[in-house]
Amino acid sequence: MGMGRFSELVWATRETVPPTARERAERWIHALSGAEPVEAAQAEAEVQFSTAELNANWHEASSFLVEPLPHWQAGIEFTKRMFLGYGAAAAERIHKPREFESFLEESVAILSERTYRKRLQPYDGLKVDDAVGRAVAQFHQFVRTAVTKEFGKMRLAAWERQRERCQQKAAERAASVAPPPSITEALRSWCDVLGKGTEPVAAPPMVTEAELPAVRGDAARPETADFTEATANGKSVAEPREVRLQAFIHQHNTTIAAVSEAAVVHKPDMQHWRRDELSGDSVMSQRIENVLSGKTPLKTGDAKPAPAA
Repeated sequence: MGMGRFSELVWATRETVPPTARERAERWIHALSGAEPVEAAQAEAEVQFSTAELNANWHEASSFLVEPLPHWQAGIEFTKRMFLGYGAAAAERIHKPREFESFLEESVAILSERTYRKRLQPYDGLKVDDAVGRAVAQFHQFVRTAVTKEFGKMRLAAWERQRERCQQKAAERAASVAPPPSITEALRSWCDVLGKGTEPVAAPPMVTEAELPAVRGDAARPETADFTEATANGKSVAEPREVRLQAFIHQHNTTIAAVSEAAVVHKPDMQHWRRDELSGDSVMSQRIENVLSGKTPLKTGDAKPAPAA
């Protein structure tokens, strides 16, 4: 059952009908009457209207003209100020843009009628209900025209606030949901679980002994003693991982598989390490570095005497 149908059943059970847009607006006006923006607007409106009232003779005016009469003009300014005050107060309480827009529409009519009956009708001298009704409708149109720009600004601001709320919710939702793994990451995970298999991403090209000096930037391949000294004092750690791995393999006449076995890492982990995809603080990286630094020895039979120079 939809919420709309449920609401209808609730109202039917209460043996009444839902409030109209006019009734909802009147309830909001009553609830917001003590809000600070409304009180400030009313104080300013009262001063302006009373000042104009004292400086003019409105009893000689006649209504139903194309242009608003002097006392009507003062009434329009009064109503406009009250409309802006209630609009500012309602913007903090009514968060749904369409509901806020409905309130603005109805509040213009409600405030216009109240202003006319309480402040302007005595100067027009109208007694017949039909004549009063026509005057209220005409005065409402004058007020509606006077607040057109302000009405549009408040309506736009309401939708901008709604857009910001939606964008914030979307950002929070995206931040709370981890992105799904890519196909490559999924394949690598399977390789990690199986411990063997074809690496989904091609490994970087092997560096040959002839290419090693160019990669290192040296004029010639370092001698074994020099490399051992560099490893001992930690200088070699600054070299690229692949360079240090190839130098270690050449020095000990061993293989990458032997290094992986001594470090207790699977082939995919070794490939990630060689491509700098493993953090230096990770367990796998530390195991490999321990082998290259000599802290973890190669397994018996893996290390062979280096070929004679």
